[in-house]
Amino acid sequence: MPWQGTVDGAVDVGPNAVLIAATLTVEGASSGASGEQRIWSVVTVRDGKLTRTETYKDPVQALEAVGLSE
Repeated sequence: MPWQGTVDGAVDVGPNAVLIAATLTVEGASSGASGEQRIWSVVTVRDGKLTRTETYKDPVQALEAVGLSE
């Protein structure tokens, strides 16, 4: 099943965190059926290395996870 991820935007939300909005697109190998899912990820970086990723389907939950509100 081929899939593709596209970063739609990124916001610095702290000294070690970035909030990323992305769209995932998938296509069924046999059926050809396609689908799309918007996701929001909070990515934590320490010493130049990705140390944690939390992914949400709901933007409100992602904003709350970093102490912000919509």
